[in-house]
Amino acid sequence: TQHHVETPPPSVSSDLVIRKCCPSGQVFSHKHAGCVASSDWTFSVPIFTLDQYGSFVETNVTRNQVAVKTGLLECDQQFQLDVYPDQEPSFQFRVLDSGWLWVPEYNMEYRPQHYCLETFVQDAGDRSSAFIMGGAVCVVQEEEPQTFDPDKIPIRKCCHVDMVYEHSAFSCVPRSNVTHGVWQAPITDSDAGAVRMVEVHRSKYQLTHEVVTDFQTCSGDDRGDTLQLKEGQFYVRASDGYLWLPLLHRFLPPRSYCLEDFYADQTLLPSVYVCLSESEALALQQLREPGCQKEPCISKCCPRYTLLDRAMHTCMPERQPGPEVFLHHNNGTPALDTLDADYDIGFPACSHQYLTLPSERAELLVSGDLRYTSIDPDECQQEQVFRVPRGDFCYEQVEDLDGSIVAGAVLCFKDDWRHLGITSTEKEEVNYIYSVFLAISDLFILVSFIVYLTVPDQTQRGLNKNVKLGHTVLGRILLCFLFSLFFAYLCLIIIKTASDPINIADPNACIALGACTYVFFMATFFWLNVLCFELWWKCARQESSSSGRRWLWYQMYAWCSPLL
Repeated sequence: TQHHVETPPPSVSSDLVIRKCCPSGQVFSHKHAGCVASSDWTFSVPIFTLDQYGSFVETNVTRNQVAVKTGLLECDQQFQLDVYPDQEPSFQFRVLDSGWLWVPEYNMEYRPQHYCLETFVQDAGDRSSAFIMGGAVCVVQEEEPQTFDPDKIPIRKCCHVDMVYEHSAFSCVPRSNVTHGVWQAPITDSDAGAVRMVEVHRSKYQLTHEVVTDFQTCSGDDRGDTLQLKEGQFYVRASDGYLWLPLLHRFLPPRSYCLEDFYADQTLLPSVYVCLSESEALALQQLREPGCQKEPCISKCCPRYTLLDRAMHTCMPERQPGPEVFLHHNNGTPALDTLDADYDIGFPACSHQYLTLPSERAELLVSGDLRYTSIDPDECQQEQVFRVPRGDFCYEQVEDLDGSIVAGAVLCFKDDWRHLGITSTEKEEVNYIYSVFLAISDLFILVSFIVYLTVPDQTQRGLNKNVKLGHTVLGRILLCFLFSLFFAYLCLIIIKTASDPINIADPNACIALGACTYVFFMATFFWLNVLCFELWWKCARQESSSSGRRWLWYQMYAWCSPLL
């Protein structure tokens, strides 16, 4: 049975308060662009709480236990949450039994004064109109963790004191499921003192410190990262609760970290989850993975034992080992495995990056480069093979949207498209050979065109002896035929030699070039058809169709038909 909380009477007073955007008895109508009175939709919001396993479950809260505060948000910056009924919901927000709003897509909890919920209707005057439960949240700054006792110093823990974070479940689980030991925090009384693992609420710090359980949320452009105690003897300074990170040689305030025991591979690892700037995250990554010290060297996007999530475009712990990776020869055949390979961790340093599709192929070469095969079923040549040099890509196992693991790569597309380079040099050479022969043909077509314009017709006598070859009907048909064939070959030469840079610079120009090629080639065949008809007419009737009217029909037929 689903238990929802309907709008209580205004006189109800309760500790559990939720925020409604429009006044009581009103909904937001997109047609009216504002709040309007309506009795067809009831403001109903389910209330959730966390169970002992760290999962959200719906509560049995009744309407008498909830108070609704109405009013629009007063903050300057706001984010909208599912306000358009004609679109699929994008957020899975939940109202908690504390009155706060949990938005997992932002990984944030919002106080009642920082959010409001509402029923958004396409047209409040139509009972059958589409509607959706949505709202808005304020853009809030990171807050210091709050202790129950304001006089105590907070020590931040990610999960509840009796829980640990399990990598395989991607959530907090009861500590008793994995260990009988208690959680301890690394604390020191002075920077020069010894670091001790301490059970805070059963030590000398129980009167001065308090464990605040709240998973760290990074704001702005900061990145979250997990450091294990074995990576550096980090510790909490007892005097103020700040965390010392020896790898970065700096202290982090309690709002920028949370301590936790991370459980993975049957091992409990004391760790810390921290928020770092982009430069700090890069420096930490370089300290962890100094780069390749030997060959073969593989450019890997994510740290070891992690893979790339296609949906979120972030690195995540691998739930199961991916397929074995092999190095390949230039012809695509496997050469050797990568068990003894070294890794250069990190994404390529460029602004424009592309993650290969599941249907495309990315193969590591023995030379350290990447063989990338793009597949476009709409093209005549569906597969195109590129060789991407080391430094312009990173190879990774990618978790696809359906949960399958596929081999992929993040490619770096620079302004100069030639840095990709086509692996098949034979194909490139053939294209240039075609272009050379087409250019020779175009040259002689141009010569023929000039001849028909300048050379007199030798069959003419008397006053007509200076009439040019192109003046007759057959001559004009041949001139139009040569004209269309010349530009058809010219467009084909451009396509063979420069279609890729044109497409990257302006895709519309590439489309226009293809259309011109098609039109000129079609016009060539239509003028050839006109030429055949004119020869038949002249031979069958022993006369020339020299009337201007027939010539006009020829032009309309040969030039307009390709456009249809």
